[in-house]
Amino acid sequence: MLVPRGGEPLWSDFEDTCRGPVAWDLACLRRHSSAFGDRALEVYGAPVDEGQIDLCMRARDLEVTVWTCLLARQRPYLTERVEARLSVYRNS
Repeated sequence: MLVPRGGEPLWSDFEDTCRGPVAWDLACLRRHSSAFGDRALEVYGAPVDEGQIDLCMRARDLEVTVWTCLLARQRPYLTERVEARLSVYRNS
């Protein structure tokens, strides 16, 4: 995904390019499995700001929400999941 940054596009699929912040990878692992993500943080060895991980987890949730919305156009069975994901943002 490309996002604007300082007037220039920035590639944001960090897990594919291996160039993003460690917090992004750890957040994705933690979102997938809390125990697995916590273990990954433990063995990483360097300190990582929990606030950064939390921010990346929220960004990942938003990314998944957007993808789910796009996929639901072709896969109507995802409509209920889209509504559930969007309700988080509507109610905040």
